[in-house]
Amino acid sequence: MSVKQPGEAFWQSKYGPAKSTQTLRGWVGDMCKILKKLDPNAPHFTPHSFRHSFLENTTNGTHYLCEEIGRPLTMEEAQLLAHHKSIDMTKSYLKPKDNELIFGLFGIKIA
Repeated sequence: MSVKQPGEAFWQSKYGPAKSTQTLRGWVGDMCKILKKLDPNAPHFTPHSFRHSFLENTTNGTHYLCEEIGRPLTMEEAQLLAHHKSIDMTKSYLKPKDNELIFGLFGIKIA
């Protein structure tokens, strides 16, 4: 972000700014194929995978935006950013946190 100039497209390649979501879809597809060639065990991913990562990282506080505001996003804030109609939809994008809740009940901290 520090090298992005005002007015520039957010997504750039060596060919210039992305013209459409299809361009981004193609870039992600190409990257997935490249990574699979380098490591056949690399997970498959799509542009939609980034929504899952974004919501997970913003609600657990590891996203750079959380560092900027000094806290993780609440579930309600994440729901708004994702444009989900229900909080349950937003929760379905996140990894289960059952163990963390149970450990918290007993004061167990895992690094």
